[in-house]
Amino acid sequence: MQKTTIVVPKGIRYIGDWKEFQLSNFPAKCIINKVLPGCGFTRYCIDRQFENVILCSPRKMLLQNKYDQHKTQAYLVVNEYDQDPGVDMDITKDRKVIDKRDQSKEAVTEVKSKLHTELRQYMSRHLQWKILVTYDSFRILKEVLIELGVFDRFFVVIDEMQAVMQDARFKSSTEISFLYHLQESHSALFVSATPMLEEYLDQLDEFKDLPYFEFDWKTEDFSRIVKPDLDVRRMRSITSETKKILDKFLKGEYDELTVLENGQPKVKQATQLVFYVNSVAAIIRIISASSLSSDQVNILCSNTEENQNKIWKRLHGNSKNHLYEIGRVPIEGEKPKPITLCTRTVYLGADFYSDCAKSYIFSDPNSDYLSVDISQDLPQILGRQRCDENPWKNSATLFYRTTSKEKSRDEFNKIVERKDKETQNVLNIWGKTTEEGEKATFIRSCMNTILVEHYREDYIALNTIKMFDPVTGEVFFKKVPVINNLVKVAEKRAFDIQQIDYADRFSVFMTLSKEFGNGFNRNSCDQNPVEFQVTEFFKVYEEAKRISERLKLLCEVSMTDEARSVILAQLPDTDKVKYLYQAAGPERCKANSYIPKKISIELGIKFFSKEDLAREIYQRFTVGQKISLSDAKSILKDLYSSIGYDKSPKATDLQIYFETKDVKTVDPSTKKRLNSYELIKKLL
Repeated sequence: MQKTTIVVPKGIRYIGDWKEFQLSNFPAKCIINKVLPGCGFTRYCIDRQFENVILCSPRKMLLQNKYDQHKTQAYLVVNEYDQDPGVDMDITKDRKVIDKRDQSKEAVTEVKSKLHTELRQYMSRHLQWKILVTYDSFRILKEVLIELGVFDRFFVVIDEMQAVMQDARFKSSTEISFLYHLQESHSALFVSATPMLEEYLDQLDEFKDLPYFEFDWKTEDFSRIVKPDLDVRRMRSITSETKKILDKFLKGEYDELTVLENGQPKVKQATQLVFYVNSVAAIIRIISASSLSSDQVNILCSNTEENQNKIWKRLHGNSKNHLYEIGRVPIEGEKPKPITLCTRTVYLGADFYSDCAKSYIFSDPNSDYLSVDISQDLPQILGRQRCDENPWKNSATLFYRTTSKEKSRDEFNKIVERKDKETQNVLNIWGKTTEEGEKATFIRSCMNTILVEHYREDYIALNTIKMFDPVTGEVFFKKVPVINNLVKVAEKRAFDIQQIDYADRFSVFMTLSKEFGNGFNRNSCDQNPVEFQVTEFFKVYEEAKRISERLKLLCEVSMTDEARSVILAQLPDTDKVKYLYQAAGPERCKANSYIPKKISIELGIKFFSKEDLAREIYQRFTVGQKISLSDAKSILKDLYSSIGYDKSPKATDLQIYFETKDVKTVDPSTKKRLNSYELIKKLL
């Protein structure tokens, strides 16, 4: 992938302030990593004169939020047939409704007719055209603009491009169709502050060869990149943790911070809370557990009939005067409700303008719809609060669980291999089908399989492609089965999140350290970065019980050389982890999978731990046992050798670990009486 770094000039905090910046500076099709959430790229697309822009977004709610802020400038494509269920629906039976409402020819004609009329009126009143549209409705908008003869006059900007992959597992064929029609377009600028990671982009034909531009905000002004103040905690359940927070909040016990306003200290209270949970069912449980009224809570999730009915069914009985309605993101100047409950619908680009809101994020990798991607979702969430007056703007508390079920890479690869084979079998059958009636039946069968199986057995998707009838000259669209590589890559990313990023506590710590640099607590880092890194390291180090875990943590976690030196100085010289690290070095430790025995064999060294020795002795000798001194010495010799304890064994060594009594035993083969010990009780 060809990558180009663009240094953002000093004094520029928002793209709209950058006079030299314009979309025409970029290739017609490329990836733009803006790096900094909240840098005003979307506002630039809408405000900038002399550029016609189609701004594509993955969510209706996000477009509505942008439109509410720019009603006089932009045109919002409203398509009541737009599916847009988002990805926040619990992945149970509800996921089968996604892609269920295939737009009929009559429905498309109705929407196109409406767009024709309204777009003509909009374009006649504006010199520059700014059109907001979901990924789902892009195809219809494109057809209308082509018919109007103006499509090639637009820049097509795909906002929050990472959603193309994230949504692929939930929205079936929609994303593949979107990419197909972008490939057929003259322009496609894929934009995000957290684009898909390069290792995944390189696996997708649609992205791997695109020019990649990355904004550099640090070189000219390092202060533009502010590290988040992220408090990271393990949790037992979402409901129990939110209830603790809300019980205190509802009593009026607000968190406080002292800030300077006009040079004078002022106490600010967090009188608003925002919870990111990514599950409608979890939102319902939170409301029920804390008896929240509809006046207190703003529910932000995909505004679908399924979600609204679920909320009404579960919560209507709790409210005497109001139904719990799915809300909208308040615009600047509107006062938010005290408590906001969000799903991923709001992660991608919504603007919150609160001067006193704290954020709480909940992640459970054991459920797809409850998992927060540390590299993609977390920076997005931390960029939602826009108000500089909010002292909690760049802070959040992340509650997480670790993965409960382990799956090896080999197991996962075998599943992918099986699904690849099934996919090819389906495509082979399609290639042999020639009769139109059989093809129609085949397509219906594929559609039902996608709805019911949801990519459990293969990677078949249905793409709507443009066809040309050579006899009539008519252009029409037709569904054909294709391999959905987006789903395959999304599954790989989901596996990596579950089995690597959230494998255990120190894996979470290392992933956070990698993504947020040398420390992820802004205040602590600014004051004393070394002290913060050392403190956070030992929190995780002490929880890791196995030597291999501790050694991996010491070798791989991102920190300054000074912090690592302090950590090594604080570890005692008898610490096996320190000894291996210094003797072998991080590269040799990693090459031997951090297994102490393998490292010691390679280096030809021996080491031992008193704790390991005691554990081994208590496994091989038991209270009440009577053993001859010669047998005891023989067993100890084998034991010492196995753990690398360089000491000559003696039977009397057992007296360190057991209270012993001298007794006689009889050798069954020689009938001789032998000097022996009876092990009375443990001493350690």
